[in-house]
Amino acid sequence: MKAPSVALVLLAAACSSSSSPKATPADGKPTLPVVKESFTSLPCDDATNLGEQGCLEKDVLAADVKVNELVKGYWDKGDAQNRAALARSERAWFAYRSALCSWEGDQYRDGSILPVVVAQCLSDVTTQHAKDLTAAATQG
Repeated sequence: MKAPSVALVLLAAACSSSSSPKATPADGKPTLPVVKESFTSLPCDDATNLGEQGCLEKDVLAADVKVNELVKGYWDKGDAQNRAALARSERAWFAYRSALCSWEGDQYRDGSILPVVVAQCLSDVTTQHAKDLTAAATQG
């Protein structure tokens, strides 16, 4: 059996580089969903793939902050039923983001651009999620 390529290993690491919002604990009370990346951001330098990945990681972290702020705002305004629904939706969104970016990166599994593609996807999807959460505030 062929050993996995370095790029495939990087893809797996990049797509599993976030902590999923926690599920509802045994006591049944939902917990505030928080997206937290577990990677250490690389230095930003658009001249190299590694440096470009670092730039995108910084974008992901900034988008995470925005998403977490918006989710906390909704959380603070919601009752227990609304909080549970919010926690479920954030877990589902996180699973979607992870699966989508894994799939996008898989197309480049043998290339050095793979981590950049995954980081771009994480940045794009998280930034769009922040926009969607912002728009939801004006629809109620």
